[in-house]
Formats: sequence, structure tokens, C-alpha cells
Amino acid sequence: MNILAYKVSSVLRRVYAQEADIVVYEGIRLVVNNYEVYYNSKPVTLTAKEFELLQTMLLTKGKIYTREELIDIIWGYSYLGDTRTIDMHIKNLRKKFFPELISTVKGVGYRIERF
Repeated sequence: MNILAYKVSSVLRRVYAQEADIVVYEGIRLVVNNYEVYYNSKPVTLTAKEFELLQTMLLTKGKIYTREELIDIIWGYSYLGDTRTIDMHIKNLRKKFFPELISTVKGVGYRIERF
């Protein structure tokens, strides 16, 4: 019976978090509607692109994104700049949170691990 109660509680937590558009992961709390981010309950200042990048990757934990996919999602198909701009934003996010937040999949891209 305790397992059932735990599962119901877990599902309800996820449903209410989605209704409020809040994503929680490893001490990070992302409030989607307000473009607010907290790490260990302290506010973190992100650029709009850093926020969108973090949001995209947090919502699909475990998915590996290539630089090109992230460019298309965040900047759109018409972006003419260098795809290495993603590397800079990933580096900044790692500094603002923790280095293990986003892992590099050598020769493929980046992902946020599932825990």
C-alpha cells in the first residue's frame, strides 16, 4: 500500500508542477512563465538564450541534442551564425550551476542526464 501511495503522490506532484509551469531538477527550479531560475533556492540570472537552452534540455532529460538541433530550436532555421555559439552557452550554464549539469556526448552533442 505504501508503494501505491508513493506513486500517486509522485504523479500528483508532476501534474501540479506542470500546471504551474515549473521544472525542478537537481536543485534547479525553472519557472517557465516568468523566466525565473533558482539554484538551491537562490535566483540565477540567465540570458534569454541560456534560459531557452536550459528549458529545452530540462524538459527532455536524457535526449542528446546536436548543436544544429539546438540552433534550430533556440534560434530558428534562419540563424546564420556559428554553431559553436552553443558551446559558449553550455559553458556558461555549467559555470552558473554545476559542471555535471550538461554532459558532452563526444562526436554527437549535449544532454542533461536522467537521475
